[in-house]
Parts: sequence; structure tokens; C-alpha cells
Amino acid sequence: MATTTTIVGTLVEHRAVRDSWAVGRLELTEAAPDLQRRAGAVLTIRGGRLGLAEPGEGLRLTGKLELTRFGEQFEIEQQESLGVQSNAQAHRWLERLDGVGPVLARRIYDRFGEGVLELLKAQPPDGWPDPLCDVEGLGPTAARTIRESWGRLGASGNPEDLRYLDGLGLTRWEVNNVTAFAKQRAVPPRQLLEHDPYALTEVKGFGWKRTDVVARKAGAAANAPARLDTAAIYQTAELCDGDTLVQLGRLVAETAKLTGCDEALCLDAIARMARADRLVITQDDRGTRWVHPPELVTAERAIWRVLQREAEERAAVASLEAATGNNEAAAGAAEEGKSEWKPSGTVEPWEGP
Repeated sequence: MATTTTIVGTLVEHRAVRDSWAVGRLELTEAAPDLQRRAGAVLTIRGGRLGLAEPGEGLRLTGKLELTRFGEQFEIEQQESLGVQSNAQAHRWLERLDGVGPVLARRIYDRFGEGVLELLKAQPPDGWPDPLCDVEGLGPTAARTIRESWGRLGASGNPEDLRYLDGLGLTRWEVNNVTAFAKQRAVPPRQLLEHDPYALTEVKGFGWKRTDVVARKAGAAANAPARLDTAAIYQTAELCDGDTLVQLGRLVAETAKLTGCDEALCLDAIARMARADRLVITQDDRGTRWVHPPELVTAERAIWRVLQREAEERAAVASLEAATGNNEAAAGAAEEGKSEWKPSGTVEPWEGP
């Protein structure tokens, strides 16, 4: 009876593919004592998600070696990608890097051949020219961009994660940025998009609308709290363009229109963001409720404090002029010190529903 074991190797080729199931050959990079195979031996493997892998990709497979009518084959039960493990895979990944297209990828590979993976892994010593600059059309700035992109994507990227991101319709720029952001958060890109997709609104250049498209493709529900919360913040910024506040009722209606969700859910989201100090809700003397971005409230209050100090200084001048008998100057200073304006953020805060 075959026993379950784990093997590690590099995928050499697919022999047949049907959806994600496939038959292929794996060259062992580590000895497999349970199978009495040395490193370098080649095994026929089948099943699992092998069809999603690419030649040159490192794999860790758990399963059983079985005797079939086609000979010994390793039946895959669990499959883990180990990323770029060979020059062949590095060549395929070159076009994913910033600043590299098909023509440049071919030039790089033609110049360095089987040494391309080691070249990308090794930084040139300080003061030494980058060997990448030997490639026609590639200067120091482009070489630095390629190395930085490889550091973010090629050296640590998981091919399955990249195929997943490609499947969501992300551009190469977006794939690179999502991968870098996920790395910064110390989570796999797929886990980030499945559990916290609206965190992408923190990525420069993404924006709420683009994030929403990606998040919905990743499975986010239309009424997910994170979707409504970030939509409320986005709409507040949009509606406050050129101003410091927006009427609560209008914000609720526009957020509902943007998300296609019930207004009551949108109001709950706005109140949540106010409790989290990501929005400020106030109520004026007439009972009208207003929503403000916190940074604009802070700026408005700072301006108001400056104006208040100036008014107090003018009032002090007026008092001094009156004391010395200069009534005309005192009246002018007092008139200048009058101000009816007050910051919208100074009215009573509203606690929400």
C-alpha cells in the first residue's frame, strides 16, 4: 500500500492539461528517501492544481507514488507553489516587471541566458555598473526600476497569486502594487483580497471605484460593511470638493446611489465612520446635520483660531485707543474686530442613529 509523502522539485513540463488537472514531469530538487529517489530524479506527476502551474515553477507536493498501466506516477493530494525556481520561469516573469516588454525581455534573456535568475537576485557592488546596462536600450534608471520590481514581485511573488490577480482583470501596474501592498501587510495577495479588499483604497492611484470593481470580482458582497464604510468616505470627499461639509441627507442619498444599497445601511456606515473618527457629523442651530472630512474640520478650526486671535488683538487696540481718547480710531478698530463667521465644526456633534 502506497504511503503519503512530500516531494520538492521543479516542474519540467505538462504532458496533458484538463482544466486545473494535469499530467507532467517534476525534477526533484531535494532527495525523496521515502520513494528512494535522489535529487535530480524526474517523476511523472498528476492531478491536483498542476494545470495552474508553469514549467520552471518550484512545487512542494504531498501525495502517493502509485503504479499505473502507464508506469509509476505520483498522485497529488496537496500542492504548494514555491515561486520562481528556474531560469526558464525567470524568463517568463521578465515581462511582468516594470519597464519590461516582450522585446526587452527577449534581449535580456538572449544576453544572459541561463544566468538571468542569478543576475536578478544579485545586486551589483557599490560603484560598479549594473550588468543589465549591457542590454541594448537599457540604461541605469531602467535597470534600477527592473531590479526594484523584481524585488517586489519576482523574488517573492507566488505564481498562483499572480494568476489569481490576473484573473481579476488587474493590469500589470495594479498587480505590482497589490503584491507590494500585501507584502507590506505580511499577508498573501489572495488572502488580502478575500478578507480585506477595500484596504486597497489605501494604495496610491487605486481609488474607491477601481477598488470596488476588484473587490466585487474577489467576492465582496454588495452590502459588506467595509464596502459601505469606504464608499461613505469616498463620497464625502467627492461632495466636499471646494467646501468643508456636505448635508447628511445628501451624502446618504449619493452613497446609496453609488453602492446600490439601501439608504438605512448607508446611514449606518456614515455613523460608524463618525464613531471611528474618520468622519465628523455636526448639527447646527436649525437642526440640520452636516458631514465633514476630519482633516478639513481641523484646518477650519485652525483658521478660526487665527481669526479669533486677530479679533482679540484688534479689540485690545480699540480698548487702548478709547482709553487715550482717540474715539474715532477706537470705533474703527472695534468695527474691524467684528466677525460673524464661525467654523462649521464648532457646532454640537451628532451621535448618529
